[in-house]
Amino acid sequence: MPAKLHAEASHLVGIKSNPKTRGRRPAMHIVRNLMEMKKVQGVISVPPTALVLDALRAFAEHKISSVVVMDGGIPVGIYTKTDYALKGEIAGRSALAPIKDVMSTNVKVIRPGADMFDCAEVMYEDKVTHLVVVDGPELREEVVGVVSVKDILAALVVDFGRVRSDRFGADLTRT
Repeated sequence: MPAKLHAEASHLVGIKSNPKTRGRRPAMHIVRNLMEMKKVQGVISVPPTALVLDALRAFAEHKISSVVVMDGGIPVGIYTKTDYALKGEIAGRSALAPIKDVMSTNVKVIRPGADMFDCAEVMYEDKVTHLVVVDGPELREEVVGVVSVKDILAALVVDFGRVRSDRFGADLTRT
């Protein structure tokens, strides 16, 4: 079930598509399509009181690289495999530490209608590997998914395969 956002979620950073460059870009996957390509649908989340070990179990069980940290239906952070490496292992923290002590709190969000270039641009500029996808009217948005760098690469491979297929007469796309 999607989580609701509200006005108090001021730590969230909204990402909107750049209308100045929209017409000059090649046709690309939009976030909605990226989410449909994913094996895991929806949002895998944990509460701030969860242990790092709980997130690691979710990573393994669902074959994912992040969990959204939710408090009362509001995303208060995100915890990724990179966070585990840098704030856990390297910092000498135990997997029994509370996730709220090691999560990233600068949550970047994007809407389903944004394209993968918008995602890549934000990820590059803000040095993040995951974006939380929100949908719905302003101040009543719901978390509906997460897009990762890996999702962007998968979409590019599909698009590149189609281009090569057209150009070289071979079907290089994978299903």
